Amino acid sequence: MASKRAMINEADTMRVAKKRRTKITIIDVIVGHGEDTKTFQLQDFLLVEHSEFFKAALNGQWKEGKENKIELPDDEPGVFEIYAEWLFCGRIASGTDENAKPAQKEIWAEMGLLSRLYVLGEKLIDDEFCDCTLRSMVELRNVISEDGQRYLPSGDDVRNLYDGTTQSSPIRKYLVDLYCHNIGKDWFSNDKARHYPKDFFVDIARKGLPLLNGRKRTDPGEHLERYLKCK
Repeated sequence: MASKRAMINEADTMRVAKKRRTKITIIDVIVGHGEDTKTFQLQDFLLVEHSEFFKAALNGQWKEGKENKIELPDDEPGVFEIYAEWLFCGRIASGTDENAKPAQKEIWAEMGLLSRLYVLGEKLIDDEFCDCTLRSMVELRNVISEDGQRYLPSGDDVRNLYDGTTQSSPIRKYLVDLYCHNIGKDWFSNDKARHYPKDFFVDIARKGLPLLNGRKRTDPGEHLERYLKCK
């Protein structure tokens, strides 16, 4: 038989849950602009619990909180839709079959999407989502393509991540360590290297030269906790 204290605690929990349900507000999140605009209707508590951006916007002091409407004209509806799904299920669905060997273009297409998801997570100040995205990047990095290769994030992905994150963002450290673990000295003379962002090139040179000169390299995927926002 349950104790009196347990029964009281259970009753309190039910009252809190009921009170919370009665206070749920639906927020219109309008993403994109022009013909590409899409409206997502999401519960306020989901947005506030995960994102410091939404928490600030919906605190009642700004018009977004008073109108229950937030506009994100510079973001992609398709990317935000994946974020909205993650709010409900807590995971990011993979676009590649783990039992298949996808083509290089499929891997890079998914990596490009993941890079945009990470940038969105950083914009929304959702550290948990950023970490989930990074884990998906590491999993994709370990996928062997149809040509028997594993692929790094492309120059476009690196540029997108550098353009969309702060200097202290852990994703930058991950990218630098990942490249230092996999490239050789000839990478600096490769024409493709010139397409990477300048800051990344500088970070590679600063961090990577000692490694390229003979120091032991460590696969960053084996120590992922170093690059997570939520410790």
